[in-house]
Amino acid sequence: MQDSILSKISYLKFTKAENTIIEYLLSISEYDIALITIKNLNQATTTGRSTLDRLTLKLGFKGFKELKKQLLYESQFIHSTISKSIIEKKTIPSIAVSDTYSEIANKIFKNASIRSLKFADMLSKSLQLTKLVKLLENANRIELFGEGASGVVCQDMYQRLLRLGLNINYSESYHEKIAHASLMTNNDLAIGVSYSGKTITTLKAIEICKSKGAKIAFILGSNIDRVNKLSDVVIFTPRGIKSFGTNPVMNRILEMMFNEVLFHCLVQKNPAMLNRVKDIENTLHKERLDS
Repeated sequence: MQDSILSKISYLKFTKAENTIIEYLLSISEYDIALITIKNLNQATTTGRSTLDRLTLKLGFKGFKELKKQLLYESQFIHSTISKSIIEKKTIPSIAVSDTYSEIANKIFKNASIRSLKFADMLSKSLQLTKLVKLLENANRIELFGEGASGVVCQDMYQRLLRLGLNINYSESYHEKIAHASLMTNNDLAIGVSYSGKTITTLKAIEICKSKGAKIAFILGSNIDRVNKLSDVVIFTPRGIKSFGTNPVMNRILEMMFNEVLFHCLVQKNPAMLNRVKDIENTLHKERLDS
């Protein structure tokens, strides 16, 4: 069986210009793939015709039309499989002892894809995302609270949103968390992250923030009444297959993707934030070794 384009991309080596074309083709919609011409692709990626010809041959195709046809086929196949599972409300079967390694990989990644689209669908049918973005925009100070794997999500959110120039903070020390919570005001925002919604240290810190008049947002993997009563905004992540350790890991991945959603929602109509990101990226780029 011939390898898919995505499989070939994972093990073949490409030049910087070839990678630019690959990244662009993977980022656009199926509709745009169908309509794009060689000239438009070269202009969009600031690459030459010879680079595209070389890439096409490297991926095993005689021409760009053939490459486009296969790329469309693979994209539509993946989306139709995932969409069918969502429409029919099917879940990927749990991992079985008899599964091969490739079957385990297939189930894990299908599960991640289905849950990602379910999450996007949930967000589109709720006002919670819009409310959270508004709270982030208007907060004088933002404090993040989470433990363990949820703390990793908080750290990722902190690093991502700090680049926008937001006054945001995350501390791993419980004593520092309590100190920060005690200093909150009614102009501030506290964000709790918890898979179970029952992490005592996170709930304690959030309750202190609430007592100081701060707005409260929670990102959860479970619907917990105590948390709902505390919060102005609650974002729930969808559950998936029941295999040991899988749900918390998938939840963490979804939450990190949600961090990226928040980043782009905030920067979309704010040129000043975008310029801050560019300034930081330029500074960091100077600190890297030349490749």
